[in-house]
Amino acid sequence: LVKKAKAYFAEKEIPFNVYLEKVTGWRTVSKLPVRRADDDDQQSCVIGLFQPGSHAIVKVPDYPSHHPSINKAIRFLQEQCDEMGVEPFNEFDGSGILRYVCINVERSTGKIQLTLVWKSSPYKDDDDKLQEKEDKDILHKFCNRVVSMADTIQLHSLWVHFNAQWKHADNIFDYGSGSSSKDDLWKHIFGPRHIEEVLSFPPSSKMSEKVTLFFPPNVFRQANLDAFTNIVNKIRMYIKNYTQLRQTASSTANNNQLPTCVELYGGVGTIGLNLCDLVSKLVCSDENPHNKACFERSVAMLSSNNRNKCVHIPKNASDVIRQDHVLLNNCEILVVDPPRKGLDEYVTKSIIDASSTGRVNGPKLLVYVSCGFDAFIRDSEMLLSSGKWSIDKAEGHVLFPGADAIETLAFFKRVDYGEE
Repeated sequence: LVKKAKAYFAEKEIPFNVYLEKVTGWRTVSKLPVRRADDDDQQSCVIGLFQPGSHAIVKVPDYPSHHPSINKAIRFLQEQCDEMGVEPFNEFDGSGILRYVCINVERSTGKIQLTLVWKSSPYKDDDDKLQEKEDKDILHKFCNRVVSMADTIQLHSLWVHFNAQWKHADNIFDYGSGSSSKDDLWKHIFGPRHIEEVLSFPPSSKMSEKVTLFFPPNVFRQANLDAFTNIVNKIRMYIKNYTQLRQTASSTANNNQLPTCVELYGGVGTIGLNLCDLVSKLVCSDENPHNKACFERSVAMLSSNNRNKCVHIPKNASDVIRQDHVLLNNCEILVVDPPRKGLDEYVTKSIIDASSTGRVNGPKLLVYVSCGFDAFIRDSEMLLSSGKWSIDKAEGHVLFPGADAIETLAFFKRVDYGEE
């Protein structure tokens, strides 16, 4: 993909540098299947990775990409599952009770936020089925054992996620497929509800104040937050230069103000909140309903000057454009960080429509952070073929060393900007 990306931008005559950070210990988020080993007589518990293209599990002792706290937790949990009789999930016959373990590391402390993905609907106090009583008792004892060893395994917090989906369901988490509400599927057992993270920028970034981000286990968090920080810093530096050039080009009062910004697919605000000191207003949206509380908790810790700029709308990208008209109001800069499938078609078309020639409102700078390069090419070609957007700058970042993947950061500028 790196070669493909370089070839694509070379064809556009856009310089394309690729940046690589540390190659070991970078992964601080890991979702790992729990299965029985099929290569030893004891059929011991294995917490590992699936072989590519299969559900054959591979042991990952001391996996070099993992933060050391993750490797330590894997060893502990495997031993405890075997000792306490916690049955790993079997997707062939649907037996077993522990499907996955999800481990997030708080970088400042090295402590782990652990989620047990349990093959059950949420337990009720009046459950009278024998199997459910037995499974509930196993869960209770297992959680007590984990909490009792909190200092040993550097436990930050413990959660249980109930996922009773059928044996062939591929989702790690259940997003409300059955009768249980989404909130009931998550049970907080021990410790703080959130991991706290602060992105560390170089002095040249001149961040006016630090932004504390909050991550419970039911929101998206970058697995390589160290490398992703470099992407956010590059966005900051570009916007600072953009604003300076914009102010130099015009002496009108409007152009002397800081630009407004909208972020789509924004999560808890990892990018947007770290731009708040560079903009006059920030509107962030995401479809995961759990993100809003995290965003607002971060905003509450900011100074009043930055706090009053920030708004979160809990809607998907298409709906927030359609219903709240965010591209036509307070959106000089648009930041998008979509999932691997890229922009929704409605979003791409709306960006093009909002940048119609002669339109005063609408985005003038599009910052696109992509984790799926094929989808990026599709979206880029739609924008470029409209004749309303051009690529000003692009670069690649390797967030998953050893994998055939690249994170693309591209800055698109509206073609008619400066003629209005």
